[in-house]
Amino acid sequence: MRMHALLGLALAWLLAATMPSAQAQAQAASPVVRPVLSSDAVLEPESVRVVVVTADNRQRQARVIAVDVINDLALLQTDSPIEAAPLELDTRIPPKGARGFAMGNPGGFGVSIVEGSFNGLFENTDIDTIHFTGAINGGMSGGPAFDTRGQVVGINVATSREDQLVAYLVPAAPLGWLMGWVEAHDAADAEGLREMMSLQIGRLTQMQLENIEVAGPGDGRPDTNALGPFQVLGQLHPDITCGVSKDRNPGMHFPTIMQLCRSSDPIYISDEIQVGNVVTAHLLVEELDMSDRQVARMQEYLLEELKSVHGEDLGSFGTWDCQRRRLRAGANLAAELHACRRPIRDLPGLHDYRFRLASLGRGHAGLVADLSATGFDRSSVMKLVNLWLSAMDTRQPPSDTEAQP
Repeated sequence: MRMHALLGLALAWLLAATMPSAQAQAQAASPVVRPVLSSDAVLEPESVRVVVVTADNRQRQARVIAVDVINDLALLQTDSPIEAAPLELDTRIPPKGARGFAMGNPGGFGVSIVEGSFNGLFENTDIDTIHFTGAINGGMSGGPAFDTRGQVVGINVATSREDQLVAYLVPAAPLGWLMGWVEAHDAADAEGLREMMSLQIGRLTQMQLENIEVAGPGDGRPDTNALGPFQVLGQLHPDITCGVSKDRNPGMHFPTIMQLCRSSDPIYISDEIQVGNVVTAHLLVEELDMSDRQVARMQEYLLEELKSVHGEDLGSFGTWDCQRRRLRAGANLAAELHACRRPIRDLPGLHDYRFRLASLGRGHAGLVADLSATGFDRSSVMKLVNLWLSAMDTRQPPSDTEAQP
């Protein structure tokens, strides 16, 4: 079975129906489909039927043969040829203000072409995405975006829910790479697609680790912030600042100060699976009137509040496996670490991780820290945890000279 030029199916539509019932159908433009649709065909091929419907209303069975989960792309292969002239790709980014046209099936009401303008790449993002100003609506995801010469320069992927006429396009270059990969390696089977997704997610998590380094002072060390008598890991991304809040929990007698930091947005694989998400929370419990025992009890309370891992088997995941150990974070901070992980069944080698830590023996001040990471392999999560732990320490009190005005 050879790969057909699906890029030429500008007027074709993809239908995905959950078997055996074909009543619940979702529509998106072909040749490229959103991973929310294609991931079901990859992760649960026995429950999904993919059909390509051409402009003359003829149907052909199809299957996913390659995916790019980072750029929201997938390629399909039909079971018989479709006579359609292929569209040409232009991998250059159109200049700002250039006219463009997006094709899709808004609201399922039929094929439409929307005129708009290209406005370069979005700034402060990890993944190149073209800013398109035009009325792209639900049902147009996966449709092609053309320049005035009729060449495909992007693929509709999303629209802003907060701003009018702000739409996102995947540039044509990743699509060209994906098509070239299929030509060089042939179509991937279900197992090969899952492995392909795992490798791509591995590149995403590596990007998250690089962002932590870039957010630091420039000497290879991560960013750190002061939190009372402690030092903790700061920004996880150079363009995303951490939030700090003071709160008095109803279950506690004293207020806590929390620093919350996030990485860039995760990648959506399915309703259950999101990968590449990193979040840290550091909570300071400090009150001069508290005893060591009171601090320890409050830390224990916070650790339980942050737990949120359970032993049950949840569809796409295996059960949580947890361990605890005492260690030294940084140079001087004695702590107890609770480490948990659960496998993502359909993505070989990838796990969700949850780490919780409590400082030991700091008198009237205590630190509770939480790190969660989704869709990481063992090597990447070890690097992440080492960055997190090495940034955590006690702060030295200022010297007499430093304290002078």
